Amino acid sequence: MTIQLSMNLRRATLISPPCCDDHLNSPTEGGFLGFGGTTRLTVGGRKKDELVEGVLWQVERVRAVIGDSPSVRGVLAFVDADWPLIGGDFMVRGVAVLWPKRLVKVMLRREPPTVDVDALARVVAASFPPA
Repeated sequence: MTIQLSMNLRRATLISPPCCDDHLNSPTEGGFLGFGGTTRLTVGGRKKDELVEGVLWQVERVRAVIGDSPSVRGVLAFVDADWPLIGGDFMVRGVAVLWPKRLVKVMLRREPPTVDVDALARVVAASFPPA
């Protein structure tokens, strides 16, 4: 799987683009009356928590290199998934799960610039050489 790091003037976003034609869901297991419990990622009825774990692992590695500024967010952008008509995107343990067009909208939010993107890109490129 190819992982992309996208940076803009506000944040760095790790994008992991799995492809599927299945329905996505984020049920919560355990807890009491909707409180507590563990949120899971399911794709076509199958648990896919390993995708979320992989993104969280990558986010921590990038945070270790660049620090707390800018904020680093993990994203799973599913291509050709079966999304509901209302709502759709959701969060699983801090990882945004959405479709590519929604990702573009999220990344283009207007906020004041906080980082030098070129300098940050050089730091990340030096720390994570191509495979």
